[in-house]
Amino acid sequence: MRAASVVAALLAAVAAAGSSAEPLLLPQQRGRVDLGLEANLALPGALPGDEAGEAVAGPGDVTGDGLADLLVGAPSADANGRPLSGSAFLVSGRPAPGTVELSVLGPAGLRFDGASAGDRA
Repeated sequence: MRAASVVAALLAAVAAAGSSAEPLLLPQQRGRVDLGLEANLALPGALPGDEAGEAVAGPGDVTGDGLADLLVGAPSADANGRPLSGSAFLVSGRPAPGTVELSVLGPAGLRFDGASAGDRA
């Protein structure tokens, strides 16, 4: 597991919550969650050095399943043999805690790759 991906996702969630000392309510989990102790989703990077989690966003329920989704950027990914083309991963919301491997998303989400070398999408 790439700890940087998990940390980046947690920091982004904390930043989105503002400066409140109250625990953040995550859409995939009921009740309040202390992000320092109870992450409900781990997102290991697709490959070492891809910088997965460099950018994280909560676009809402993109997939229409009633759960909030997560967008994870990996700007240094070398997608399809294109150096530093970058990738973005749309991870579908989950009703229960778990791990989603970005390298093998399958039905857990979608991967978007930069069109050209150096895009850092």
